[in-house]
Amino acid sequence: MSPRVDGPEEPEGGPVTYRWLTWEIQGDRHSNWPAFHSSALVTWEDEYSRGHTWWRRGRTNKHWAYEAEYFVPTRHRPWIEWTPNTLAVTVSLGQKQLQGTITSCTPNLREYQVREVPDGDWRPIEPHFTLSLSRPRQEWLLRAVNLVQVAGPSYRVVVQRK
Repeated sequence: MSPRVDGPEEPEGGPVTYRWLTWEIQGDRHSNWPAFHSSALVTWEDEYSRGHTWWRRGRTNKHWAYEAEYFVPTRHRPWIEWTPNTLAVTVSLGQKQLQGTITSCTPNLREYQVREVPDGDWRPIEPHFTLSLSRPRQEWLLRAVNLVQVAGPSYRVVVQRK
């Protein structure tokens, strides 16, 4: 049995419609609801994508993203294949505290967490945080946790005073 090909009488009704892949540049659409906004759509630049057009409602309307120049074709695989829940952390060091900011592309983000090494427990931490410095050497682990309790890889922060 061969798959049915969509015809103009049944727009968007079969498997041909759903073989177009895109990735949103803004990867947190669902965790930012209702404050999200649309982002550009990254498409894999290959022979199939160059040779086909994404139509809406049969062949009467090209997908709106063509005219809006919303498609971003790429051959750069890290743009479309990435490890979810990884963090980007920036910190600044003061005399008695460490201030930082956490960002990530974590789908369905629940919270960020911190744990002091070696014996602390995981606890929630705000994206803009302050940690007290009380010893010559201190170490923390940071991570993102999504809504179904899946934790991403740990990000290590070490402060070593001389």
